[in-house]
Amino acid sequence: MSSKFLKDLQNGERYELLMLNHLKYKTYEKMLGNFKGYDIIIHKNNGTKTTYEVKSDKQINIYGNICIEYECYNKPSGITTSTAKYWCIFEPKGDYYTLYKIPRKTILKDIEKKKYKRDCIGGDNKASKLYLFDKNIYKDYIIFSSIP
Repeated sequence: MSSKFLKDLQNGERYELLMLNHLKYKTYEKMLGNFKGYDIIIHKNNGTKTTYEVKSDKQINIYGNICIEYECYNKPSGITTSTAKYWCIFEPKGDYYTLYKIPRKTILKDIEKKKYKRDCIGGDNKASKLYLFDKNIYKDYIIFSSIP
């Protein structure tokens, strides 16, 4: 494994734990391995459970977009293969951040209705295909922001 992959993995795990600070739950489980349908299962006091995909998107600050991957190395990935109920997307800005909690079904409907600005290629080695959404269409899904 490359050092960049390990650094990205550590960064992702940090955001998964940070997300837990903003949710009420009894217990949680982190999913292990690559290419899983979600990152975390939250167990609530009433016996229900909910699944979450956690993303940290530095591009939001630069371009004002939320990037949603749908393919990588010519194989379905990201929103296409996710089974998470919610996508929690962090918009980091130095020591501050905004956290979006968006139902996956909402993102899928927005893709179907072509509410994204455009699709593009990006990521490591330009291997990912992404939908770019203006972050403002998801402003109602912000559950926390410390960005001044």
